[in-house]
Amino acid sequence: MPSAIRLMPLDNTIRHHAHDYHQMVIGLSGHAEFEIEGMGGSIAALSGCIVPANHVHYYEGVGHNQQLILDLPLDAPSLSGPHRELMRLFDVPRFFALDEPLRQYLAFLTQELSQPYQRQQPQGSPQGDLLAATLLGCLHARLHPELPGQKQPQRIDIQLIDRFIQHHLSERLSVADMAAEACLSEAHFSACFREQTGLTPYQYLLRQRLGAARQLLTSTRLPLSHIAERTGFANQSALSHAFGCLHARLHPELPGQKQPQRIDIQLIDRFIQHHLSERLSVADMAAEACLSEAHFSACFREQTGLTPYQYLLRQRLGAARQLLTSTRLPLSHIAERTGFANQSALSHAFRRAFGHPPSQLRQRGAAEVIHRDTHTTKV
Repeated sequence: MPSAIRLMPLDNTIRHHAHDYHQMVIGLSGHAEFEIEGMGGSIAALSGCIVPANHVHYYEGVGHNQQLILDLPLDAPSLSGPHRELMRLFDVPRFFALDEPLRQYLAFLTQELSQPYQRQQPQGSPQGDLLAATLLGCLHARLHPELPGQKQPQRIDIQLIDRFIQHHLSERLSVADMAAEACLSEAHFSACFREQTGLTPYQYLLRQRLGAARQLLTSTRLPLSHIAERTGFANQSALSHAFGCLHARLHPELPGQKQPQRIDIQLIDRFIQHHLSERLSVADMAAEACLSEAHFSACFREQTGLTPYQYLLRQRLGAARQLLTSTRLPLSHIAERTGFANQSALSHAFRRAFGHPPSQLRQRGAAEVIHRDTHTTKV
């Protein structure tokens, strides 16, 4: 199938989906927010993001905006044959900025697409793939140092991860800990792990904990509280809840459940706070609630009026605001602690939600600003 190149704005409404083709979005004007499998960031003019196929992503245009969107099927000419190496661009989600030569090519590309004869091209014309291949090739050359050097897609040593989990099972392991053991960034590790196993790292870790707990339950007389402690659960209640989730997955259609299922929001709050600095995904939150991702998202929005991503963003912003008013930590450290991709992502989200930059909390009276924020939050 050929590539498709579109020039269009993104709606000022948060939407989410996944598709079976790769996608690249480059800002031409205005701003847009993206969250790709837990990796959040902002797109401004002359910057963009890469969305690998089958990755759930949330997106929202901010005010007036215009984006260039490339839809790239896995068998597109611009990603196959002599261009097969360019497929490596889509190994993991990422955000990027264009340098001056690429900015000039982008200007040429947008002008070329606006020509009358381009609109008369028949569907499936190779022109789009030629334009796309040039852009992808130039971007690949710039991002190549950050990409794995192997010709084959990088594979994680699952047995190494298993041994690491078992050795630290009683500890509060994070995805960052597992990624460090695999010598990968957290985002790259999460993407590769899900591609290889079909599970997020958190889902896999939870399965390992439950397996170990079940083994102890059947082979020892240890109290549940001790088993919970040995297998890394916060307490006996958390262990019992996890087993309840497992039972719900094995028996999804129990009789008598006529009322719409309600999500334990306090449980989700505790989960978010415990993993706030990590690249949480909606799939991780759904696993904690013992629901499929689609069912969780629908129930969550019905119950709270917010998408899971909107709710997670509110929690991150609330924690960031607390750190801004109670500590002197640099913004970059606060961004890292509250799960934002970087300081820029935090600043943009803060300004979008509260109408002022984070630094204003320190430059003016914190109490006054917070009081106003409680009436103006737009997340």
